[in-house]
Amino acid sequence: MNPQKLYRRHASHNWTRADMLLAIYDEAERSLETADQLLVEGDLIGLIQAQLRCVRLILLLLEGIDPDQGEVAHNIHRLCVYVIDVLATDSPDRFQKALDVIRPLKAGFTSARAEANELEANGHIPRLNFDSGANVAFA
Repeated sequence: MNPQKLYRRHASHNWTRADMLLAIYDEAERSLETADQLLVEGDLIGLIQAQLRCVRLILLLLEGIDPDQGEVAHNIHRLCVYVIDVLATDSPDRFQKALDVIRPLKAGFTSARAEANELEANGHIPRLNFDSGANVAFA
């Protein structure tokens, strides 16, 4: 499901930026796993669709990262760019290489979720506001 739609559906249940971010990582991981399976099955059309979906999700993550905001942001930005570069290759293990990056990033954000939610609840991190014209939609 589109993470923006998922966020909107659950916004009344106090979804946070961390929840949204983790939903995007979950979808990217699922797209990579699907692409890897479709490669094995020889489904070229499905493979390309899953691969493009993952690229769009990674671009969505990149849109929210300011690499000038410190070493962590810079490194996450670099890793996301690496994933896109890996997916652009014809290497048969490209999806596993991308998963080897996405899974630890997702785990790191999962472990920081409680702290991020607390920072957002206390106003140190602004809440998401899709009514302000933020453009995060993707198909």
